[in-house]
Amino acid sequence: MNKRCCLTLLSLMLVFCLFSASAESAQEAEPVITAELSTSEVEAGANISVNWTVENPPPGQEIRVIWIMEGKIFSSKVFETVAEGTMEAKVPDYFGGSGSVEIELGERAETGYLLRLKKTLLFTVKGEVMPKIINLKIDKEGEVQGGEVVTATWEVTAPLPENCGFHVEWKSSGHFEDRYAENFTSSFETRFSDPDSYVIVYLFRGYEPYEPEDGEWVESYVQDAKKSFVVAGETPPKITGTCSAQGGVVQEGEAVTITWEVEHMPKGGRVDLYVNAGTYYILKGVTSPFTFVPKYKTDRAYLMLSVEEEAYDETPWKKPFDVGLSFAFKVEGEAAPTITAAFNKEKVRPGEEITISWEIGGNAKDTRVEVGWCIGEKDPEPGEVVGNTSTVTVPMDFSSTELMADFSLLTLDGQKIREDTVVVQVVFQGDATGDGEVNTEDLAALTEHWFKGVEEAGAIENAIADPEKGVQISDLLAVIELIVGD
Repeated sequence: MNKRCCLTLLSLMLVFCLFSASAESAQEAEPVITAELSTSEVEAGANISVNWTVENPPPGQEIRVIWIMEGKIFSSKVFETVAEGTMEAKVPDYFGGSGSVEIELGERAETGYLLRLKKTLLFTVKGEVMPKIINLKIDKEGEVQGGEVVTATWEVTAPLPENCGFHVEWKSSGHFEDRYAENFTSSFETRFSDPDSYVIVYLFRGYEPYEPEDGEWVESYVQDAKKSFVVAGETPPKITGTCSAQGGVVQEGEAVTITWEVEHMPKGGRVDLYVNAGTYYILKGVTSPFTFVPKYKTDRAYLMLSVEEEAYDETPWKKPFDVGLSFAFKVEGEAAPTITAAFNKEKVRPGEEITISWEIGGNAKDTRVEVGWCIGEKDPEPGEVVGNTSTVTVPMDFSSTELMADFSLLTLDGQKIREDTVVVQVVFQGDATGDGEVNTEDLAALTEHWFKGVEEAGAIENAIADPEKGVQISDLLAVIELIVGD
């Protein structure tokens, strides 16, 4: 063997050794997750935690912790600190059975989440097992004729806990209706033909007192059941159209024209237009073509056309179909004016006057202000505008702890520019506890304050007739009269 062959052989052996060492080193550097639960058995509604460490944590990775009960995620959080960590989660109420926590090591990528390693720990939950939805049925066999009412019924495998309920989603002809169901039944009025209509019943935990931390989310959805059906009959409407400004830029004061056609317009149908282009408003029963002129600058102006029924005005919660078309563009020009408003006092009592005043910033030319006062549970009542103020007397029978003034800045032709609501606290003589009611608790608070100087109630000043004189025997007598009067 010559010298060159020997050198070649030695080089190959050296490369092999280096490769083997590199492979061994890479194998030794593989991450390993170790984790431990605070308990392997937890009461429903109680907290459980997991601690973990990662040996040889690779750079650019993150930890995802996912808590699961009966196949459903009830809590999840992402941690950027990989080497070690801990997370606590609240097990859902009324949810016995098996659960797990998954600790995932991976990284985010354009193609999705790239999972590198996962550790799963199991635990059991002691408590009432959450019922499952079974026997979901509809009362129609075969095809459903458009215009018919379809009723769904279902059962559950166990009594329904107090904090649980059902959400029902109906879909037909592109229209969705989502509602709450209390008694294991729900109905839906069909309209147009649709081979892919369905109803989905979701079981939810209705009340969730747990406050998630930043980056954590809590899932209240537990389980669902789906039933499909076919609707035959009238063809659903379809709208197509164009806009002269679609996807472009127009100048303030430049006319914008939209045109459209509706195929299969249903009986009693119409086209409504929603405009949001510096000002916003709705026009019902518009006809094509339609032209309008934007008044102010906006980075995102849009127009929305929708096919509606006249009956929708009387029953807005019952929308038999939903067919729409939208256009977006940008408007260059002068910015829209602004409006700010404030009350002349921080608190007010029934029988007292209160005034709201406002200032208009920017271009206030050709504008007007409307004010509506929310008097108790009534709809806002128009308030007389004098200059830049509006005044109202709080009724003596006012029953709310808040008085609201809704004010709007409009153009002279009624297009809305800005709107807002200002709220002021309403206090009641005798309400020493500040809960909006006058009862024996207020009498006790005033008595304690009068005889012993106790001020734990926190709203004594609201209860007395004359704050400068403090609590008087007349205040105690007034509270007694109010209680007896009730």
